[in-house]
Amino acid sequence: MGKGDEMRKRTYDLLSKLPGFIGNVEGSDLTLGRADVVVTDGFTGNVALKTIEGGMRTLLRLTAEALNLPVGDARVGEDPGAGSRSGGGPVRSRCIWWCRPARIDGVCVISHGASNARNIDTAIRLAAECTEAGIVQRMKEAISHHGV
Repeated sequence: MGKGDEMRKRTYDLLSKLPGFIGNVEGSDLTLGRADVVVTDGFTGNVALKTIEGGMRTLLRLTAEALNLPVGDARVGEDPGAGSRSGGGPVRSRCIWWCRPARIDGVCVISHGASNARNIDTAIRLAAECTEAGIVQRMKEAISHHGV
C-alpha cells in the first residue's frame, strides 16, 4: 500500500488486520456496493458525498425533464422515501451512511445540512438503536480481538 500520507498508511496497516478488509477503493466503488463501510477523513468524505449527491440530483432532474415529469415531483425530489410507505424501497436501501472520527467514545450520527424533520428523527432513532445494541463496545471488542 503506497497511497497517502503516514496517517493513511498507518490506518491501512491497522485496518488490514480486520476480516473482510478489501483495501483502498475507487470513487466509482462508493455507489456500486463494493464495500459495506468506507473509512475516510471528514474533508475527503464530505467532498465525495457532495459530489455523489450533486451528480444524482442532476441525473434525476435530467431524467424527470426527459420524461416530462415536474422536477419537484416526490418521485424525483430530494427525499427518495417521499410519498412511499415503504420508506423508499430499493433507492433508500442503497443509500450510503457516512461517519467520520472525531475522537468520540460513543455513538455519533451526522446528519446532512439539508436534513428535514423526518431525517433528524431517523438519525435520533438510529443513534438510540446503536446505543441500545452496544455497538461501540462490540466494535472495540472486535477490533481488539484482531490485534488492532
